Amino acid sequence: MIRKILVAYDDSELSERVFAQAIEIARLAKAEIAVVAVAAAPMVGDDVEAEAIIENSRESYEKRFAALKTNRGTKGLKMQFEVLVGHPAQHIVDYAKQTNVDLIVVGHRSRKLVGRLVMGSVARHMIDNAHCAVLVVH
Repeated sequence: MIRKILVAYDDSELSERVFAQAIEIARLAKAEIAVVAVAAAPMVGDDVEAEAIIENSRESYEKRFAALKTNRGTKGLKMQFEVLVGHPAQHIVDYAKQTNVDLIVVGHRSRKLVGRLVMGSVARHMIDNAHCAVLVVH
């Protein structure tokens, strides 16, 4: 039974489809939704620059979350919104386990083979490491 759904959100057009899919499932299952975005810490730069980038990302996600909360399709659904900092795939998998999520809904952008080999795939990491089911939206 699905009681809690995690939406892996990155403020892309694909994330909007992921969010819409999660709303449909939540309505059918009478589940709550946790929308989680992860601000990736920059690999280079000093601490002041890194903090500024993270804070800017956090503010951007908070503004977007405010818009998602007013989406007509979410009326009556129990929802929460979180912005984490770090490696997106690992933090989402960890958050899902810590908060007893039953389903992760994530988007996947098709990349050429070289891009997948070099960068890896957030969706692939979640599929391989999550304790629960993962729905990948293309």
